[in-house]
Order: sequence, then structure tokens, then C-alpha cells
Amino acid sequence: MTENEIRALLASIPPSPFLDKTPGTVAVLRSLVEEAGGDPDAVARWVEAKGGRVDKTQRFQLPALGPNFGRKISNGKVFYVVPTEALAD
Repeated sequence: MTENEIRALLASIPPSPFLDKTPGTVAVLRSLVEEAGGDPDAVARWVEAKGGRVDKTQRFQLPALGPNFGRKISNGKVFYVVPTEALAD
């Protein structure tokens, strides 16, 4: 993917308002990048080159009763923390 394609892709995906509140950045879920047909590794390299980072939510245990008590684990979600200025280039 080219820089312009990545920038356009990230700008077209609604940011996740509940992830990473670093001022001057937006958080975009990797799963949404994949759903939109983007190359997640190329996007990660681009984001990091622009001063952003790839992050992941923490795993957490879901409450469950009975024989499944303590067994349901939610895996963390991978997301990109993108400087807003990088989306405007």
C-alpha cells in the first residue's frame, strides 16, 4: 500500500472513542483496517514512521458461573494510535 492509500484508508475509518486518549491522536482498530481491505502490517509500519504506535487493549476475564467459572478470557484488541496531523498530510 502507498502512503496516500494508507492515509485515505485510516481517515475513512471512524476512530474508536474509548481507546487511547492521547491528545492529538486517534485510535483505529486493526480489525476495521482488515475489514476495509488494508494491509495491517503496512499500516503499522506507516503509523510508526509517522510517530504513532501499535497498541493492544488488556485481556480480561469475563465473569461466568457454573463449570465455566473463570475460563472465559477476552483477548485484547489491537489498534493503531495515529497522530491526527499524519492523516492531514
